[in-house]
Amino acid sequence: METKWMVSLPVGARLVRLLKAAYQARLPVLLEGATGIGKSEILQETARQLGIGCCVLDLSLLEPPDLVGLPQIQDGRTVYAAPAILPQDGAGVLMLEELNRAERYMQQPALQLLTARKLHSYALPEGWSTCAAINPEGEDYHVTPLDPALRARFLQVRVYADRTHWLAWAVDAGIHRAILGMARDHDRFFETVPPRTWTYASRLLAGLSPMDRADRSFLAELLGGYLPPSWVDVLLARPEMQHIGSEEDLFDPDLWLASADKDPAVLARLAGWIDVGKTDQVDELCQRLRPLLQAPAEITLRLDQKRLSSSSIHSLLQALPGDSRESLQEALFKNPSAFALLPSLYPPDALLEGNFKTSSAAKTLRAWVKERHDHWLGLFFRATIAFFRHHEKLQMLRKNNSVRLALRDLLEICKALPERMLHSFAKDLKDLGLLG
Repeated sequence: METKWMVSLPVGARLVRLLKAAYQARLPVLLEGATGIGKSEILQETARQLGIGCCVLDLSLLEPPDLVGLPQIQDGRTVYAAPAILPQDGAGVLMLEELNRAERYMQQPALQLLTARKLHSYALPEGWSTCAAINPEGEDYHVTPLDPALRARFLQVRVYADRTHWLAWAVDAGIHRAILGMARDHDRFFETVPPRTWTYASRLLAGLSPMDRADRSFLAELLGGYLPPSWVDVLLARPEMQHIGSEEDLFDPDLWLASADKDPAVLARLAGWIDVGKTDQVDELCQRLRPLLQAPAEITLRLDQKRLSSSSIHSLLQALPGDSRESLQEALFKNPSAFALLPSLYPPDALLEGNFKTSSAAKTLRAWVKERHDHWLGLFFRATIAFFRHHEKLQMLRKNNSVRLALRDLLEICKALPERMLHSFAKDLKDLGLLG
């Protein structure tokens, strides 16, 4: 029986917010949605953000003693030994999957645990909350309908897969870019294939040997184990799939961002393209890298996971030809998270402490100008503007002669830079009232 007033949310950030609120109130949640859309995964993400544990149990794999415990006789009375799979202490969320596909003899103890937080002598620890996942009634699922009175004990949420929310997760999760491209281009992406299946297909592509990646017939057979033939054809026709070569995927962004300073073969490949005039390959690489470099979350994630470093981005930018280098530099300059890439120099330290003109910071900046490290200089300029723009004492800094002198010295040091670059920085400083 469908609850007409049930709230409906996509699997994404807003659902995480709801689950957090339910956890704080220690209220049980009932997530109703199709299989494979990420119900258990979104709960695990919620627990991760809250810094608590998460225990997911599939009722279809359990028998009553797994929840109730085995009976024992103590002092002439029957007691039940607490099952090891249930939480004993700490804080977290306990999720029971397949609640309305389980047999009645499993539903009853499960519902008691979910709503009353106890089962015989076992009690769920105070720091834990509960959640259940079910498939929709009346669709292509063999389910045992839940009694309306039981449903009323839950915070009920109808959940569904949404392309936009899934893409936000999938980019960070490393889903194959051909599948990401399909998700962006096709409105019916989830109509016949759920998110979990697309994730499995992505893992298949990522784990293939060079020989298998080059065998299109084998790829079609392999993907056909997960995807309908029509989707297999669309996936194999994607331009992102055309560059799968005999050695490795030549345009994998993570390969370039993480290894440009460590693996000589990476930059040697780029040099080879440039030497023989393969501008299409260089352009393709930049098109793959640009959206990652201008997305704050992408930079932050890769820095945290050590898949990007100052030296790797420096090596890559230095190896690119002029127009391509400037294109990626502009992407970085627009990204506030990229300020963390600045090697050993940050505007407040450089401009607000001591005599700037004779400082080690000025020496570093002179070296960057001499060696044409425009990417570091551009980031330094953008970080400087961001620092002053958001400074709570900007009015006082406008009247600080040492700051104004440091900024004039900075412009003098950088006077050999391209006019457009220096002019933009000077204009921003004037707009902030820091230059006369």
